[in-house]
Amino acid sequence: MRTIRRRMQAAALLAAALTLGLLGCDQLVKTLDPEPEPSATLKIGFIQPSGYFNGFSAGAELARQELNRQGGVLGRQIEFIYRDNQGADIFPSGEATVQAAQELIADEGVFALLGVMFSANAIELAEITAQTETILVTNATSAPVSASSEYVFLVAPTTSAQGVELAKFAASAKNLDAQTAALLLQADDLYSNILADSFTANFEALGGTVAARASYEVGSRDFSEPIGRILAANPDVILATSFAPEVPLAIQQAREAGYEGDFIGGSGWFVPDDFLNTLDDNAPLNGSFFTSNYSGGAPSAGVQHFVRLYEAVYGEPPSGKAPKGYDAMTLLAQAIERAGSLDSRAVRDALAAATDYEGATSIVRFNEDRQPVKAIVLQTIQDGEMRFYQLLTP
Repeated sequence: MRTIRRRMQAAALLAAALTLGLLGCDQLVKTLDPEPEPSATLKIGFIQPSGYFNGFSAGAELARQELNRQGGVLGRQIEFIYRDNQGADIFPSGEATVQAAQELIADEGVFALLGVMFSANAIELAEITAQTETILVTNATSAPVSASSEYVFLVAPTTSAQGVELAKFAASAKNLDAQTAALLLQADDLYSNILADSFTANFEALGGTVAARASYEVGSRDFSEPIGRILAANPDVILATSFAPEVPLAIQQAREAGYEGDFIGGSGWFVPDDFLNTLDDNAPLNGSFFTSNYSGGAPSAGVQHFVRLYEAVYGEPPSGKAPKGYDAMTLLAQAIERAGSLDSRAVRDALAAATDYEGATSIVRFNEDRQPVKAIVLQTIQDGEMRFYQLLTP
């Protein structure tokens, strides 16, 4: 029932984004200057699965409305054209993602693409973005995604960088002081496997041992087989590399099986509404740690502006992926303004050259593969809440 309810809520949010004014429009008008009269539009394609990470589209929608009320980009009002790459499938497919991108570029004539929540989907678009010179700013975090096309940009720390920091945290005597680790992965998922591989290489380089590695299929609810194999290795820490609802359910079943060690994870956990609403009692999650790139408690002016605006519009704190959506749209708009035109090559170059960005998060610069150099936030779960723990600087 929880899964059905989440899908219904996600679909409702996406539908609201499509029709604009349903997403806190009254509050937005009070917060920002009045929206100008319609003018020439800048079409941006948005690929958003209906059942996952809808906070990304909510954050991007917030930036879109803010920019339009400030005059738009190069005098054009920004228009989002959405496509759902999930449909009735449990998990968004590469085929549906490619079809969505082709429709948006060929049929709708969009200038750029935002979204594509998962690395396995985003990497499918490399050839399309290169051939059509269409910029994609994506929620994906795996390094091969941006390395595969010069028109693809990430807005969050790479999965590999998260693996490095998680390995340091797990092995450090000041933190978990783990000697052995086990890996619990979603089968055939690019993000999960890259995070696991990065963690393994760095944990072993620090003297640790990865004693077990087990996987499960998306949609699984019974984890007795992979949990049994992992617990047989008696690890000090378990890295669960995937997403809700599977990860919280797996952690609960591991606790019920008697595991008393630590759980850690990556940014895939950072969707509070999903992750913290899977279990009836979140006690099994207490004391777990995971990486993200955002903390609403950060003192920077950009973060606090984003938090105030988001809460004024939506009536609640930003969800896990909302900051990345806000930054994706804002960074693209700033690059277009710096380029002074809608020449895709010039805008791509301007975006690649961005430095010292301060928005919902901070980006020092982009590296040669268009991956952001930025701090990684380590968070913990306590008393059913996700809380800032410490900052892991690049």
